[in-house]
Order: sequence, then structure tokens, then C-alpha cells
Amino acid sequence: MKKSTLYLVFLAFSLTLINSPVLGADKSAAEFYQGKTVEFVIPMGVGGGTDRLCRTIIPYFEKRLGCKLVPKNKTGAGGLIGLNYMWEAKKNGLVIGMATLMGAVWGEITESNAVRFETDKFNLVGGVERQAMIISTAKDSPYKTINDVFDSKKKLLLGVPGKLSPMHVLVVFVADAWGFDVKTISGYKGAAGMMKAVEGGEVDIVCASPIPSKPRIEAGTIRPLAYVTTERQEIFPDVPAITEFTVKNKAALERLISTIWLYRYERSIIMPPGVPEDRVHFVREALKETLKDPGLIEEGKKSGIFIMFTGPEEYDKQISKLMKGMSAEEKAYVKKLLQ
Repeated sequence: MKKSTLYLVFLAFSLTLINSPVLGADKSAAEFYQGKTVEFVIPMGVGGGTDRLCRTIIPYFEKRLGCKLVPKNKTGAGGLIGLNYMWEAKKNGLVIGMATLMGAVWGEITESNAVRFETDKFNLVGGVERQAMIISTAKDSPYKTINDVFDSKKKLLLGVPGKLSPMHVLVVFVADAWGFDVKTISGYKGAAGMMKAVEGGEVDIVCASPIPSKPRIEAGTIRPLAYVTTERQEIFPDVPAITEFTVKNKAALERLISTIWLYRYERSIIMPPGVPEDRVHFVREALKETLKDPGLIEEGKKSGIFIMFTGPEEYDKQISKLMKGMSAEEKAYVKKLLQ
């Protein structure tokens, strides 16, 4: 085939791509976002792990989007207030935010009064990290190991930002599986507030991500007891996973493991329902590229954050499994547990 013929074939192929619905839609969405100011909703308090994660990602993300992302903290009810806000936001793509999926799912399952949304109707852009929670206590606490917690005869005080927050749900499910008693003290301002509470002896245990836990563990002000995971983690590999220990309630363990999966990819970028598909697709592709940035990955590692993209397909499957797979009796039981 002559070079001129090859050129014409290549040109025709290129024009076909340029005019394809997918690329045309992406171009239109890119033009829409160029130079815009977009509200980025953070459903937790300033200074906490979720807030710091969002503010770490935002400078990299806005470059890919071609717009200015303005962080806006909408706090309360373990992240549910922020989700309500995004549910009711304009459907033009100018509101993007972080969701804490565990609170959303369990809040809806237990018919919390704080829930005004339907989780599966949000536009799930994608997960931004792989994470795990650590149960910790104060350095001078009588609870030297997680077995001391399991064997405790007293009702342990658990500090959390709010009911149905991941810290609350995970520890309540752990207590149900291993048979110890907890009383939840809510209202602390993010992870920083509850960390100060455990350091000062106000509460017996806390559960938090490595972001706020790491500097305190390294400084020796708190003692890590166990990861609420099914396997040990790269940060603090000597800290055991909760599933390494013999469990009393196997049905409760199954529920905990499903919840651990949900939390592992818990922090996700979402958009309100009804946003045009081309804008959701453009934002998703921008997020996917953002999370590959070596600078962001390195910056995350310094704080104990494992930056990675998780697409919406697996989330949809797992959320559907949890929300549709539970009997009315199990839902009633969980609702009582989480009250």
C-alpha cells in the first residue's frame, strides 16, 4: 500500500476517533470544567484523617480537571450530613465530594433519621486509597494487648466523632464478634479529638486510620492493639489483624468481614445523582490519572496513606450484597447494636 494511501487511512481513522461519542463527550466535559470553580465537599472535620486526605489530593486533582476545587467541610452524624448535602446539591457537576461509604450503607440499612439519600443512586466516581483501621489505647492503659480488651469485665468507653462513623461501626461489630461490652462516647471533633480523649484517659479505646494514628504511635502516646482487617498491614507489621484471634460469634464475624471490605475502600469520590454522564466519566478518568501521580503517591506514603484507584463496579456489587442480602431480622439486630 502506498504511503499516501496509508496516510488517508490513518487520517480517516483519526477523524473517526475525534468525532466518536465518547471522545466528543469527554471534550465537551473538559471544556465545561475548564476554569470553573467546583465545590469539594469534605464530610468530616478540619484536621482529621479524611480532611487531610482530601486536601492532599485536591491540588493534584484540580490540575487534571482544569478547574479550581474549593474544599468545604460539612460535618456531623459520622459523615451523613455531608452526604445529605451532596444528595440535594445541583446536578450540574459543580459539586464533587468525598463519601464515607460505611456510614452511608449502614445508615440506610438501619433507617437512621440522619439519612436523606439513597446510597446506590449517587454517582460513584471511584475510591482513592486502600485503608485500614487500628484499635488503640493510651500508653499507660491496663489493656496491653487486644486479648485484654476481649477479656475485660468492664464496659469499655469508645471515643468516636459520631454514631455510624466507621470508627463506631467497626468496633461495635468487633465487640459483637468477640463478646466484650462497649459504650460509645460520640461528638469528638474528628480523629484528633478522639485521640486526645484516649491519651487523656477520657475513653478506653479508639479506632482510627493510620493518618492520625501513625505520629502518636511513633511518639509513644498511644499503643496499637490490633488492625480491624483480615491481614496485617505494611505500616506497623507487628500489629496483629483482628481475625488472627479466635472469635466467639461466627455470624457476627461474617458481618464484620463484609464491613471490613467496605471500609478498606471506604473513602470515595462521589457526585450527586442526575449529573450528566459525560461529566461523571470525565471526572472519573481525571481521578484515575490523578491517583497515578508519583508525587501524590509519595506524599501519601509519608502520612501512611496508600493511594490507589478503585472503580465503581466492585463497590456496586458489594453495596448491593450488603443492602439486599440481609434479612429483616438481621437488619433489626444491627440497628439495635448501632443505636
